[in-house]
Amino acid sequence: MKFGKHLQEEMAPDWRFNFIDYTGLKKFLKMNVANTSWDESLETKFVHMLEEELKK
Repeated sequence: MKFGKHLQEEMAPDWRFNFIDYTGLKKFLKMNVANTSWDESLETKFVHMLEEELKK
């Protein structure tokens, strides 16, 4: 089973908004790695997204 699917199945509905947006972060990585070369600005943006998710 894929991790993202497992994560969704295991989270309690009441706590759904407190979990990290694994799917959103994964989409960001897939879109940007496939379409462009990874650079410092993309890394900064990803780290910012990740830090915002961790604040939840």
